[in-house]
Parts: sequence; structure tokens; C-alpha cells
Amino acid sequence: MSGVPVRSGVFFFLLAVALAGAGTTATVQFLAEARGPVDVEACGAMRCLPPALGVALAGGALVAATAWAGGSPRLLLLHAIAERFAEAVVLGAIAWVALPGEPRIAAAAITGLGASYLAVYLRVRSQGLGFRVNVPALFEAAPLFLVALGLLAGQVEVSLWAVALLSAAVLALEIVELGRQREPR
Repeated sequence: MSGVPVRSGVFFFLLAVALAGAGTTATVQFLAEARGPVDVEACGAMRCLPPALGVALAGGALVAATAWAGGSPRLLLLHAIAERFAEAVVLGAIAWVALPGEPRIAAAAITGLGASYLAVYLRVRSQGLGFRVNVPALFEAAPLFLVALGLLAGQVEVSLWAVALLSAAVLALEIVELGRQREPR
């Protein structure tokens, strides 16, 4: 491995992915180690500050990772995988602790996760086929920022449905953009 040249962009990209992993890990640890049944909807600024900060850190690291990827298809694919992992960990943990007491919150988390997966699958698949799909980096991390905001404000269900709507809107925009292209680049 010592003969492999390391570009600074790759180093910073991997660092950002590591921060995203650390943030999501902190979130899961806080939610999983809570003693007794967790009332996700009763989260307030102090009770849910650690997971909210972890989710926000993950979102910020993913935004930074997009900039550091430098347009490299391989790094962008790795970024998409890291993004899916972060969202699955965060939204899956919320769905997990919400059941069986808050099925609406669990449904909102799983719906948001599914819509986000469809949007990213379409983006990555289209780019792999040579089509142009431009989604601002902020929209990619917006689901995590919305969840962090919902945790801080005590409005987890509202923020999760906003994640689902945002992901569906991004998916619709990608479909329209792809529909306007007759052939790959």
C-alpha cells in the first residue's frame, strides 16, 4: 500500500465519510442504549441533543464529501453508498425505537427512507448510463438535516414526513430532467 499515491482529495473524502459514520454511530448508540421505551415524539432540545448533533454532523460531512469527490465516478459512487448507509442507520434507528408505541413515526421513517433510496438509485443508475442528473449537494444531505431539526424541535414525525416529501420531489425533478434528455452525454 505504500506504493499507492494518495491524493489529498481522496484523503479528505474518506475523512468526511468517517465523520458521517461517526455521527450516525453516535446517533444509533444514543437511541439504542436508552433505558426503557423511548418516546421519540417527546424528544426535546436537551434530551435529543446528542443524536441531533450526530445526525447534523453526518449531514455536514456528506455535503463536504461531495465537494471533495471532485467529480470522480468512483468516489461519487462511494459517496452515494455512504449516504445511503447514514440515512439507513439514522432512519432505521428511529423506526426501531418508535415501534410498537408510535407506528406513525416508524411509517414516516421507512417511507422517507424508501423515497430517498429511489431518488438516489435513479441518480446513480442514470449517471452510470451516461445521463446528466444534477442535484445540489444540500438536497442530498437535507434528509439528515431535517431529522436533526425535528429531533431538536420535538417534531420528529413532521420532519420525517418532510423527508419523504423532499425525497419524492427530488425524484420527480430527476425524472423530469432525465425525460428531457434524448441520449446520454
